[in-house]
Amino acid sequence: MCLVLSVSPSGYYDWVARTASDRGHRGRRHEWQAAQIQVFHQAGREACDAPGIHRDPVEAGDVVGKYTVALLMLRAGIVPKWFRKFRVSADSRNTRPALNIPERRFSVPEPNRCRVTDMTFIPTREGWLYLMVIHDWNTPEI
Repeated sequence: MCLVLSVSPSGYYDWVARTASDRGHRGRRHEWQAAQIQVFHQAGREACDAPGIHRDPVEAGDVVGKYTVALLMLRAGIVPKWFRKFRVSADSRNTRPALNIPERRFSVPEPNRCRVTDMTFIPTREGWLYLMVIHDWNTPEI
């Protein structure tokens, strides 16, 4: 790797051994900003992402970019918890119940005549997962 980058091995190991204060102003500033971001993150009940936390240091008078905040959060392992309020997605007062076609007859004379379905949503950090299950009454259990 040192040959590809045209760096001597001793220079590389010297750079690795340096502290952040020896690396210059940016290293010290990023350490201080990462500590501030951690404080703002905990004060906000760990619910804010980078754009939400970016507002706090700017309002406090610090000059920092939103991408720098995102980078420092990534390096420090600061991940927001997502608090989502429950919202009713359907008006249950004006809906009619589905027809009960099987009428509690659990033995069906031929296949593909009666199916039961269910669908659910699973929240993940990457987004929503949708799980759909379809069961034919006359299909043998697996």
